[in-house]
Amino acid sequence: MPPYSVLTDNPKFPDPFTFMDGTRMTTTAQWKCRRAEIAALVQEFELGYKQYTPYSATTASFVDGNKITVDVNDNGKDINFTCR
Repeated sequence: MPPYSVLTDNPKFPDPFTFMDGTRMTTTAQWKCRRAEIAALVQEFELGYKQYTPYSATTASFVDGNKITVDVNDNGKDINFTCR
């Protein structure tokens, strides 16, 4: 990943089918790699990296036959919500 200081200004929307090294995609099979490259750019410069939470940290249950409650407990942090 290039450092932010070496990125060039682009006033237009960049071509999503051009890799960071400047080469353009020539097959649909290359999309998987380009998509991962775009995701890495967005995480590095826009959103930040998503923390990994194991599946075992998440539990869910039905209440009264019409509500689902989801609980996540990972590294001492808890969150839960209920939906109808």
